Amino acid sequence: MATPANAISPDAYILSSVLLEGDRLKTGASVELKAITSDIEIYEHMEKPYLTGIMVVVDNHGLFDQINFMGNESVTIRFKAHDSITDISKKFTIIQIDKAVKPTDSAETITFTLLEESALRSATFNVNKCYKGTPQSIIKKILEDTINKKVISYTPAEQENIKVIVPNMEPLDACDWVKDRSTSAEGMPFFLFSTLVGDELKFLNLGEMLVEPSITKIPFRSSFASTDDRTSENVVLDGLRILSHSYKNTDNLYGLIKAGSVGALHTFYDPGLKKDQDIVFNVSKDVFKPMVEKNILKKTQSDYIYSELYQAQDKPMHETQMTKVSSIGFTGLYSKQKGLDEEVDTDGYRNRVIGKSIKNFLKKNPITIVVPCQNFISAKDSFTVGRIIDLRFLSNDPNNAEKGSNYLDKKKSGEYIIYSTKHLLQKERYVIAMTCLKLANADTF
Repeated sequence: MATPANAISPDAYILSSVLLEGDRLKTGASVELKAITSDIEIYEHMEKPYLTGIMVVVDNHGLFDQINFMGNESVTIRFKAHDSITDISKKFTIIQIDKAVKPTDSAETITFTLLEESALRSATFNVNKCYKGTPQSIIKKILEDTINKKVISYTPAEQENIKVIVPNMEPLDACDWVKDRSTSAEGMPFFLFSTLVGDELKFLNLGEMLVEPSITKIPFRSSFASTDDRTSENVVLDGLRILSHSYKNTDNLYGLIKAGSVGALHTFYDPGLKKDQDIVFNVSKDVFKPMVEKNILKKTQSDYIYSELYQAQDKPMHETQMTKVSSIGFTGLYSKQKGLDEEVDTDGYRNRVIGKSIKNFLKKNPITIVVPCQNFISAKDSFTVGRIIDLRFLSNDPNNAEKGSNYLDKKKSGEYIIYSTKHLLQKERYVIAMTCLKLANADTF
């Protein structure tokens, strides 16, 4: 069906400005690059507290040699949806010229590598200071003391009253260090990440992200019958089309076993006390069953991506100490506070193991999809990394037509958390490639 004449394509957007500024330009001077910008790629990642990107410009006015790019020039990119009056805006720094190619004598295609401006500012600071408090308060204080970046955080980490001496690290690296030692009371790992929409960093644990509803009430759907260049009369459904998807490098149980994430003995050695703290880890008992019982894995999607039928040494894998992992676990470093690597009891060390196992299992079945920008291009809130997206894929059963469109592939379908994104802003359209992860397959739809 043809799209109505007044309908807006779900991959349409308005590029408002690509503004170049720099210390070497005259005070107050700037150069508008929108007319010569052909492609922009912006990357978000749930494990990075900054954005990265690529920008391609076609220079046919001698801009390259006149400005004499040397790195450290700033670029502010502003764009919006067709029906919005508010721009999404993000400031980047050019950190590298990837390549410059001359297709003709009078034109040159230049590719720049971009880094979020706050990450470059972070690289100019060296933190060598003692901090006390919770992981949230320490991260917030480090950023306040240096790059003046705010942090959104809701559920407190289990670790309390800790003392950290940051040993000559840049601020964002120091915050990542603290984040990596943080878990919720249930052992859920924390993530510290930046988003395209909003200037704040987010410090959230996986559990509080997984229980959130999907960003859309209607699922995104994939089928070869609906992913060509044709559009329907329903622009809403067009925006929920999965244009393409990739499912590869999945189900590596061997790697999970070797990492001690299935059944293992984890030993934490305390050099001060010269004692071992042994944690017998069972992924079924310690991770998946508690997540189901506490509804962190939703009732409609609780078929977790580990089978209790797996056998090793004539008994269930999760009950077998197939791997032994040794780590250092100091105690009593400080008289009144815990150190960052210190746990006061067995549960604390167990939660540390649980958090690592969950992170490893989360990456077991990644899927990458490409979707139109329509449902993600809002200046009010971020709907990408750290958010839940509901996906539907048809089963490969040849009798699908007889069973109706609701006969779905339960392994691929279901709710995922968006782990990383690549925003592809081109002259003609704006689509997003996103890698999505999940811990369980769908039971029902």
